[in-house]
Amino acid sequence: MDGFNEEFFVKKAAAKINLALEITGKRKDKYHLIESLIGFTSIYDEIRLRQSKSVSLCVSGPEKSNIKNNESNIIIKTVNWIKEKFGFHQGIEIKLQKNIPVSAGLGGGSADAAAVIAGCLYLWNSDKTRKINNKLLHQYWPSFSLNLGADIPIHLFGRAGIVKGIGEKITPVSYLPKSWLILANPRIHLNTEKVYRAFKHTSYPLNTSWEYENTFSGFIEFLNTCENRLTKTAIEIEPVIEEVIMELETVKGNSIARMSGSGPTCFALFKNKSDAENGVYQLKRKRPEWWFALSPLKLESG
Repeated sequence: MDGFNEEFFVKKAAAKINLALEITGKRKDKYHLIESLIGFTSIYDEIRLRQSKSVSLCVSGPEKSNIKNNESNIIIKTVNWIKEKFGFHQGIEIKLQKNIPVSAGLGGGSADAAAVIAGCLYLWNSDKTRKINNKLLHQYWPSFSLNLGADIPIHLFGRAGIVKGIGEKITPVSYLPKSWLILANPRIHLNTEKVYRAFKHTSYPLNTSWEYENTFSGFIEFLNTCENRLTKTAIEIEPVIEEVIMELETVKGNSIARMSGSGPTCFALFKNKSDAENGVYQLKRKRPEWWFALSPLKLESG
């Protein structure tokens, strides 16, 4: 459970899923504008924080080897950014159990950063932090998106939504169907900036209304009217992504399969849990070198 546990503030940092992602333009500063429907999964990193005299990070978990424990780490960057932005001088001890694959299109780094923001503001309790309420925190979302990661606002928001702009404009959605995801990653890292830099489209047609019926079939019908606009570019960089999607499309009971975020993780959506369970079992046997996970599609990150 999130909250204060003994000496540590404990937070689950859940992976997100881009159910659809459209590119709507490009700013003068080269940042792309997006519109994306984002939900959450039950796959999470665990963050433990407590006050300390200095800033330290200890990493464990199955994805530990893919984490750089230095100033380039998004967690360390986030702590330093908060201290500079709000004038804090305290230290923080951080323990990260890393379960979400890195550079995978699942927002794991941003989820960790959002958890650290929440934890630091909680632990560095003062008149200053008490004044940083949710409404005020929203004013910093553009800064989080630009300086730390575009997915941080939706992780701070903690609920599925339509994300626009550079990630800072969020409209909550009240419905996602009760359904199941198979997540598949071919065990490659794909840098988000590299994909966006390689994205060549100069026109940005957008036919997505972001409205759908509150039924599973209506939701799938809606998803078929949109796409992940970065898929073609990501496949040009890493052709194996197309192979991942094709494998997911062969699974019995699959309703739709596509890439999440800037890739390389892809997902298939199922109405029935049993189909998803059977599917992930078969895929693990067929592709033991890939990473697979099973998760419900969730409205909230907690």
